[in-house]
Amino acid sequence: MSPAHLDHPVVVEPHDGVVWKVLAEVAAERQNQIERGHSLTLDDAYIDRELARASGAYALNAAAQTAGSLYWPWPGHTWQPADARRDLVRSAALAIAEIERLDRAHAVEALACP
Repeated sequence: MSPAHLDHPVVVEPHDGVVWKVLAEVAAERQNQIERGHSLTLDDAYIDRELARASGAYALNAAAQTAGSLYWPWPGHTWQPADARRDLVRSAALAIAEIERLDRAHAVEALACP
């Protein structure tokens, strides 16, 4: 959807440091997830949308500070909510992990079906 179709259009200039700072934070969180052992191989084993559900759990927690844990796909002791902003950064990084997983799965399927 283009900005012209939004109720409140937002123009982001390439030099807008705030936007790039947030994107860098999300990228750094994604890299931290990988470095902490959440490898691409491990991500690929999550075939029941666990990464998407974890992303949603953190986003819900940021919105309501209560419901997120109900959707957490892993054992309760691994649920580690923080403040709303930190939870949104985690949510975005987990969403990226799920998108990457879907892309890899699609690539494997495409190779299997000539």
